[in-house]
Amino acid sequence: MFKFLCFVVLFLALGGSHSISAKNIPSATQAPDTTNTVQLRNVQTIKDIRAFIAQHPNLQLTRLIKKERTSHLQTVKYTLGSRVSGDRLVAQYGDTTYYPAKKDVTTQVTYPQTGTGSLVTSVEIHCLQDDNAGNAYVVAGGIGQRFISIVMEATQTERFTYNIHVYGKD
Repeated sequence: MFKFLCFVVLFLALGGSHSISAKNIPSATQAPDTTNTVQLRNVQTIKDIRAFIAQHPNLQLTRLIKKERTSHLQTVKYTLGSRVSGDRLVAQYGDTTYYPAKKDVTTQVTYPQTGTGSLVTSVEIHCLQDDNAGNAYVVAGGIGQRFISIVMEATQTERFTYNIHVYGKD
């Protein structure tokens, strides 16, 4: 357990922070800009990706590219798109959750949560979990659009840490 806590602290110190203090980079908890009209986006929260796929058989989901690193815990990296000249970090989201017993975990992150975001150029996700089994899917928006919603899943894990970097340009 001590090794795991040291690893999580190291992971967060090397880029796994939960928020960014720089100007004009939204975080998951930032309040919407009320100086302009706020456009709410109706994004369905997906609890079970398999049930969602079964309910929408004609929907084309984009699976992110997966790379795995093996250690005591599994580090899984998902990528989509590629960095382009002039893009910048427009959002960073992260969270760590511990469960009392192994379970299947699904979480969904949407950029931006309200309003219009930058044109998404690429996404990088780093996950730390007990096993490398899992996937990440774009379920709304995507590369070249001004929003993106991603579902991440990990199977049979007691701990799940993720850090997402969204890059875009205006």
